[in-house]
Amino acid sequence: MPERLLARFSTEKLDQAYFLILLLGLIPAIANYSLFGFIQNTALVLLREDGSGITALANGILTYIFPLILLPLGALICMTRQRYWGLLGILPFIYKIATLYELTGNPILPFNIGTLGGFLIYQGAFWYFIIKGKKMLSSNLFLIYLGILFFLLGLQKLIIFLGYVLVARLFFLAITQNLSIFKEIGWNQTIRLLFKTFLYWSPLLIFIIPSEKASSRIYHQAVENIYRHTFVDSLTNEGFEADVDSSVNLLFAGLEQQVLDSIELQRKNAGEDMDAFIKNVDQAYVNTVPDKIPGMDPQTCDDLLMFVPCSTVINPTKRSIQRTVKNKKAQGRNNLERSLNKRKKNAEANVDQLAELAKAEASKQISFLKQGARTSAMLSFRSIYFVNLLLDISLLFIILKSFFYVFARVAFSERENLFVTLKEGQEIMPKGKLRATGNHYTIEAGDKASYYISRTFEPSGRPPRFTIPQWRAAALARLRARCFAMNKVDMSKGEGTVDFRSMGGAEFVEWDIQEGEEVIFKLKNFVAMSATVQLKRKISLRLTSLLVGRIFFTVARGPGKLILMTDGKPITGENPKSASSVATNRVVAWQKNALFSVESELNLVDVFLSGIHLKKQEDDLLIIDADMKGGSQTGIVTFIKAFILPI
Repeated sequence: MPERLLARFSTEKLDQAYFLILLLGLIPAIANYSLFGFIQNTALVLLREDGSGITALANGILTYIFPLILLPLGALICMTRQRYWGLLGILPFIYKIATLYELTGNPILPFNIGTLGGFLIYQGAFWYFIIKGKKMLSSNLFLIYLGILFFLLGLQKLIIFLGYVLVARLFFLAITQNLSIFKEIGWNQTIRLLFKTFLYWSPLLIFIIPSEKASSRIYHQAVENIYRHTFVDSLTNEGFEADVDSSVNLLFAGLEQQVLDSIELQRKNAGEDMDAFIKNVDQAYVNTVPDKIPGMDPQTCDDLLMFVPCSTVINPTKRSIQRTVKNKKAQGRNNLERSLNKRKKNAEANVDQLAELAKAEASKQISFLKQGARTSAMLSFRSIYFVNLLLDISLLFIILKSFFYVFARVAFSERENLFVTLKEGQEIMPKGKLRATGNHYTIEAGDKASYYISRTFEPSGRPPRFTIPQWRAAALARLRARCFAMNKVDMSKGEGTVDFRSMGGAEFVEWDIQEGEEVIFKLKNFVAMSATVQLKRKISLRLTSLLVGRIFFTVARGPGKLILMTDGKPITGENPKSASSVATNRVVAWQKNALFSVESELNLVDVFLSGIHLKKQEDDLLIIDADMKGGSQTGIVTFIKAFILPI
């Protein structure tokens, strides 16, 4: 019966449902940061089975509902699709159920998986998703999952998860997309080139090591100052969260009993007067429960976190904790008074009943107060940890990118049979036609096609008509280039020409893209395109694309026309001058299958301070912009700022 039900769905839908189940199983490891243990070894310390870092509701959902419902469904999909490696993706549910039963003293496995075993299980599921879940990343179900993640865990962990997925996916692509290059070079030669690359790249360690040390120092100093200047004390050896729990219990020790004793005293003094009892209990609650935690007032702190006074970090933490305590006390007082007045309206109510209700309600409100103080302290710690983890992820990405940039430069400069290209396999692509039109471009009245025009241009002949075409395609890049929204022009109505004119020395180039042809172009040069042209985003971690200076590329697929603007007089593929080598920043657009040889000076100074030149092969199509004044630091030195920024 279940197999028949699943057979009604397409294989793509089943795969997406499976990966949604897999991702839901990862939430406990995201909640306590253990999923990111490869980047932060402290994550292993934070791995706790009580659902640390999430609400009681979320913990209940993750502990009971998800495993019991999704485990059999995920297993059924794997068996139906005959993807037995996919069982890796549902192991986190088995682990969650096993640890739950171990806590109750009724183990369901003959052995204890342990913390390290759980860590490896979650990592196995995560990396299976990275390797096999490409289509899931661009699906609506992934957006739904991110919404669930935000609802259960909040924005911080959502951002960290997305950053970790991005780095992991890029790492996987960097390996798979470059295997053919390593095979062509040969493994012995690759080892020699890696050693040579390290020699050229190693001066960056002057910036990498201090940057990492400074970032780590700031993190630890920030945590130490929370211990030093707040109510949190190092009372356990189980990490910050356990210390917060112990410190809160110690701070409010005896408070609940004081409130209960005070309520009992008011019951004895009130006699049968319920109004007097309610009034006195209210006053007793106000006098007994503190408005703030002693010794937690904001103050000047002389310690420095690098160049920032520690008070910049600690005082907001203190204010947050004190504000929480004050608000929780006020809420508790209102809830207590409301509950007693509501019970008083009962015809059978008396002071004894009100006293028992007051004790139960007061205990609950004291518990809320303690939880509020704990949450405020943990929020400060998690904010610091969040920033530190995010910086570690970005630093790792920059280190890998800079190293492989140097490796690509060394390898491609030494071997003539290696080319910079985004070509995939042996695909053959039709060639379109390029036409430079100078400072004027016209869409003729006889053209029956529709066009999408960047809203930064206002050609004559048509009023603006707002539209957002292909909103999923390269959305972030288009937003940055101010061409996410466009104007639509329908030429089939025959209302005359549409004329563009440029200012200064800028000129227009038309690329008539053939069906099946793909063109890589820079969005900053985009003017307009036919409605039949399809945009998409391509991610390339090939060594070849690192030399171009980018890993994200915008692709236009024909048929249709693509109109671009250059800053000066362009050189197109048919021009003999296009055969000369040029700087990478001058290449505006090129056919995806184009091959470029690399020309560069290979010495320590030029690797750091000079860029490379690309030279196209015969018959390849591209658009080269006019020479322009650019920055002098175009080599690996451009990465130095990125190493300094994490400090």
